[in-house]
Amino acid sequence: MDDFKDLDQEINNLKKQLNFGGGAEGGGAFPEINDYWKRRLDEEKILFSKRLSGREEEKKTLELRISQQQAQIDQYHQVLKELEKKFDHESSQWEERLRIKEADLLLEKNRVLNEEKVKEAELETRRMLSQVAELNSRIARIRDEQSMEIGRLNENFSTERAAFEEKLKMAARHGELLEKRIKELEQSLAERNLELEKVKAEAEKKIRDAEAKIVTLTNDRAALEEEKQTLIGFNEEQKHRSAEEKRQLEISYRNLSRYFIENMRKYFGPLVGLAHFVSEHRVTAGTWNLFRDLIQKIDTETDSFSMQTNVTYTYNETFRVLVAMPDNEFSVWRSALLNTRGEVVRLAAQQLAREMDKAKPQVVIISGRSVRYARALRRRWPFVPVIISGSVEGNTAKALLAEGYPVIMPPYVIEEMVGAVIHAAGSSIAQPAYWETIAIKKTHTAPLLALGLVLVAAAVGYFGRTMEIPALHIPGFTRTTSFSTPYPQPTNLTYDGQYLWACDWMGQSIYKHKINGELGLVRIFYFPGKHFSALAWVKGNLWTVDPWEKKIYRHNSDEALTILSSYDAPGGAPSGLAGDGTVLWSCDASTGRIYRHKIDDKLSVEATFKSPGPNPSGLFYDGQSLWSADGQTNRIYRHVLDDQLSVAETFLPSGYEQKGYNISGIARNSKVFWVCSEKAGKIFQYSKDMLKKVTD
Repeated sequence: MDDFKDLDQEINNLKKQLNFGGGAEGGGAFPEINDYWKRRLDEEKILFSKRLSGREEEKKTLELRISQQQAQIDQYHQVLKELEKKFDHESSQWEERLRIKEADLLLEKNRVLNEEKVKEAELETRRMLSQVAELNSRIARIRDEQSMEIGRLNENFSTERAAFEEKLKMAARHGELLEKRIKELEQSLAERNLELEKVKAEAEKKIRDAEAKIVTLTNDRAALEEEKQTLIGFNEEQKHRSAEEKRQLEISYRNLSRYFIENMRKYFGPLVGLAHFVSEHRVTAGTWNLFRDLIQKIDTETDSFSMQTNVTYTYNETFRVLVAMPDNEFSVWRSALLNTRGEVVRLAAQQLAREMDKAKPQVVIISGRSVRYARALRRRWPFVPVIISGSVEGNTAKALLAEGYPVIMPPYVIEEMVGAVIHAAGSSIAQPAYWETIAIKKTHTAPLLALGLVLVAAAVGYFGRTMEIPALHIPGFTRTTSFSTPYPQPTNLTYDGQYLWACDWMGQSIYKHKINGELGLVRIFYFPGKHFSALAWVKGNLWTVDPWEKKIYRHNSDEALTILSSYDAPGGAPSGLAGDGTVLWSCDASTGRIYRHKIDDKLSVEATFKSPGPNPSGLFYDGQSLWSADGQTNRIYRHVLDDQLSVAETFLPSGYEQKGYNISGIARNSKVFWVCSEKAGKIFQYSKDMLKKVTD
């Protein structure tokens, strides 16, 4: 269309030039049509040539851009090659560092072997010196024997010659006989001399051999002395390293002590302020809850500090125990109380109200048949700890536990009974020195709070005065946390990925804890008549065991943890459970065995393994290895899932041996280990580096 417009415009221009359309008088001549179209064709050719040349320029531009991009790609390839060379160089450097580390380990191994060689060389030197002394003794003895023999021969010769001369004088007629006798004696003497020369030559040869051996031993001793000096240098270097490690440990201990003191000040400050506040104002139950919370935090910090420093504190004070129970029950308690420093006073339950102020006990133990007297005693003397003993009906036991009473039920365990009494006495404020003050002012809150502060400060002060700097078994600053449970005997633990679960065989319940700074209790599941000793979450189902009924239970994950099925346990005292969904593991404290079950309608036992400890008390599975714990040795074992269930590593929780705790259950999440103890009534949280690796 543009071409036609150009053509029309050109025609109009020609008309104007030639005056076309102005009449004949214009005088112009109209050009021929063939010339016009020829000229027009030439113009079109020129225009097409220009367009073609523009396309050629664009093509050259595009080719230039492509060459530039290709150059950039080549540069990128060059950079990649340089990065590959750099990676290969760094890889060789890391390999060289690995070889250096292996050489260091080899040097350490040679140092240990050299120490053993020094000891062996010293022993060999002592043995050689003993042999030299023995050879010298034998040489002296041989010389003495030779001297004695020569003297004896000379003496015999003198005697015989004197006799011969005497005979020669007395009887000349015996001359020939005597001459013959003399020849015989001379021949005998010659033979004796030959024998003496032979013995002398042998003795001289032995002396030369001994002297050569002495020279050899002397040279060996010089070489050993040189080696000894070298090893002494190594020992000095090791002493220097040990001194440096000791200094680092002392720094760690000071940091730990400073952290403990700072926390104590952090809690004591609000505690003192709270004391002043309640002495001037009427307070609510929330204030008292704050007071109990501060005291609990102080107890937790003190126990954590004790666990990390291996400093133990045992209550060894004499205290008075008031016992109100029948003779048949007291016969069980008598042996337990003999293991304490308690002075026992027996009274009938009906006499408690009249005799309490006179007896002034620090602990009271009451039969489960006299619960109403215990509650009455608690109302009048709330500062005296009361322990309930004996068979108690399930609902009553649950109510007593909720009210804070320790309940000791059959079957009785002496260690648990002793621990309950000592724990009650150690935390009791009903000391003889405070009885009158508490009794007179028992309705006033401020003196009781002040008394509690004094007792806590005195306990912490005594702990600080009596502790010594121990040999810390960890470098740096890693803490152990302990939590006192609201139920008396945490028996076992399991972790479901979000919550920590615990059971208490005496409380006949399962407890769900939120994992936070205080291990808060979310919910209690009560199972009357059931005494769970272990539990484990396996693929959405909770599994438990009851040693009283010798059963293994599978629960639903509903709001009531409904029991779906039960199975016979393979042993008489099942004590641990773990699983991965394909198999279930259990252990038994009476048989000392670990069992692998097939998850079928009978929970069949596929394999049986001997536990590495005599009293297996807990299991858990981390996705790769099976872990077990032993309640007697307090060891935690990591097992390889082979045909023997071999032990790969053995660990010991910090503080368990020193405090006499017994592991009753274990669990683990991705960060920490959880360990519980019935005897301590606590749950402990450990990082893995707080579990001391042992080899025994």
